[in-house]
Amino acid sequence: MMEEFILYGTAIAVTAVLILALKKVPRTKGKRVEFHVAYFVACALILFFVPEFIQTIFFGRAGVLIVGTLVPIYESIKAVVSIDEADDVAWLQFWLASGMYVVRVCVRCTLPFGRLLRPCSVQNPTIESFPIPYCHTGTFTYCTEWMDVVSENYPSIAEHWYEFEFLTLLWLLLPFTDGSTLLFDTITGPLLGEVAKKIKDKVDSRMALVAIFINSSYLWIVWLTFMTLDEEARRFIVIAVGTVYPIAASTVACTTKAAKRDDSFWLTYWACFSILFLMMDYLENFIGKIRGFYSICLCATVYLFLPMVS
Repeated sequence: MMEEFILYGTAIAVTAVLILALKKVPRTKGKRVEFHVAYFVACALILFFVPEFIQTIFFGRAGVLIVGTLVPIYESIKAVVSIDEADDVAWLQFWLASGMYVVRVCVRCTLPFGRLLRPCSVQNPTIESFPIPYCHTGTFTYCTEWMDVVSENYPSIAEHWYEFEFLTLLWLLLPFTDGSTLLFDTITGPLLGEVAKKIKDKVDSRMALVAIFINSSYLWIVWLTFMTLDEEARRFIVIAVGTVYPIAASTVACTTKAAKRDDSFWLTYWACFSILFLMMDYLENFIGKIRGFYSICLCATVYLFLPMVS
């Protein structure tokens, strides 16, 4: 019981400190090299000298959920309702960086080596008792085959995956490191901006054609095809639909200075999709076997970004 109180208290404290830091500390756009050096030195000191029990509290699924999803959702909603456009762009860049890094939380949850990261069985009551989405292992080995090789040859890397994920997401998030802006300015924008624009233009040009094809008389064929797939394939399609085109469209929105409405729209989308994914990730442990579950998730995902419904 005491350990649970410590875990809850730590989660609340971390959330409060992050929100306060994001509010008080100005963003550096990742240009201050000394801040990056100080951050990575501090991370090394924490990993080497902080007791394992404390690391377990911070670097578990709860910590990753707070840093990578809950705080960004809260800050994104604040940015959308504010007048300032800069915070919309900053948080949209975070979602892009975290989306390309882990394709949100979903790719981590579908990794076939998930059991090496934190066993889904209750072996660590301090962490497993926290009421967050359970780890969901998958069979898409062709997507993460490289990580399987790493986990087999270097099991210590897989065992410390949460530490890596937590610290990376924190580096993207913190205003004095501002890793998400640094990645966008140096990699995403210059290297992927044109590719993302081509993807978005092609999808947009075919959107009307797809809408004509998938009308009331053909929709049942598409749905029947989707339902014939196995559970993991249906889950993967939901994740792919919810990330690939939105990442391209969000990249274009960030690189187009005049598209203020697009910034707010896609920032709203990522906040809503993250909430939808958390709900799906949790509920699938109880009703995921129901054949229509992922169909509902797919319809909800598409509904979030279709231009005709906004």
